[in-house]
Amino acid sequence: MNIYISTGDTSAEQHAINFVNACKKQNPEVNFTAMGSPIMADAGIDIAFDSSDIKIFGYLAIIKHLPKVYKVFHKVVDYICDTKPDAVVLVDFPGFHLRLAKAIKKRCPEIPIIYYIMPQVWAWHQSRVKTIRRYVDKCMCILPFEPEWFQKHGVNAEYVGNPILESIRDTDRTAAKKLLGIDDHTRLISIFPGSRRKEMEYIFKPMMDAVEILQEDVDDLAFAIAAAPGFSRIDLEKYHKIPSHIPVLEGHNHELMAGSYFCFAKSGTTTLEAAMMGCPMLVAYRGDWISAKLAFTFMKWNNLRYVSLPNIIAGQAVVPEFLQEMCNGPEMARIARLLLIDWELYDQMAGDLEKVQNILGNAPASEQAARTMFSFIEKYNK
Repeated sequence: MNIYISTGDTSAEQHAINFVNACKKQNPEVNFTAMGSPIMADAGIDIAFDSSDIKIFGYLAIIKHLPKVYKVFHKVVDYICDTKPDAVVLVDFPGFHLRLAKAIKKRCPEIPIIYYIMPQVWAWHQSRVKTIRRYVDKCMCILPFEPEWFQKHGVNAEYVGNPILESIRDTDRTAAKKLLGIDDHTRLISIFPGSRRKEMEYIFKPMMDAVEILQEDVDDLAFAIAAAPGFSRIDLEKYHKIPSHIPVLEGHNHELMAGSYFCFAKSGTTTLEAAMMGCPMLVAYRGDWISAKLAFTFMKWNNLRYVSLPNIIAGQAVVPEFLQEMCNGPEMARIARLLLIDWELYDQMAGDLEKVQNILGNAPASEQAARTMFSFIEKYNK
């Protein structure tokens, strides 16, 4: 059996590696070729195309590199239609992959297309569901409410578990405090300002303002900042001065979550990781007024009451959200202080996060996704 698997960014590559390893355990005869990076090549996957050719972010950069992207795109389509794999598996990266699915199906409709880690079209760009329905044969969802939504729109979708569980399972809950030299009695609070520079302009300062207020009001606290890959202390200080006693750590996100009493988190995947770790959090999001207006309009159209994944999954306000004008230091510090002094409030949030974990389940997503793919291919070929 020959499978073509396509990725477009670093996070998708790691999920793809786990998926490929699970597939090979279940069927040692399966072969994979891929669009990916040297990270995937090091994992023993045959790289047909280098994904760095399409890792382009920002509207101006995309426009500038369109000829290059289109050249790669057509080469990929030609390769797939010439080699005719038993299936094409697309991992995340919807802007490129939905166009790829359409192009493949138009030229080679007999090749089954499977999508792993679905684009969140239930929140943004709902029109894309028409493309998914028409050109994707099987959707493997990683959020428990997604299959029902996709099925209502005529899409063959199935929940396979969340791959984040695999990346956090063996996290040492004492590692962060050991690394930082913090004793067991000191409560660690971590700050996750995100990885997008435009968002950080609006979010990092309110988070640090809240930290400064807490330092004055509450004793026996320690703070640490989780830097996204490629960000240094100097990069972060472009948005707000960082006190010298607060460390900046890169590559220790899960350890920080596991060892923190609670965290400040930018809305996004980080909130789901923290929820799975059982780390209470305050969720922040702020942007320019045009982006915010569009975002809230999309939320209204799609009947979304929340922006953070733990709240969306639970269907209730499990963690507090600080959006736009409410994303300010004094307001976030006020609620953070309550979490530090009110044990009942803290325990309630921790208990609600356990409910989110139960909804997500504990099945290894890669193993379930591999079983789902093999089963689907078998039925597709009958």
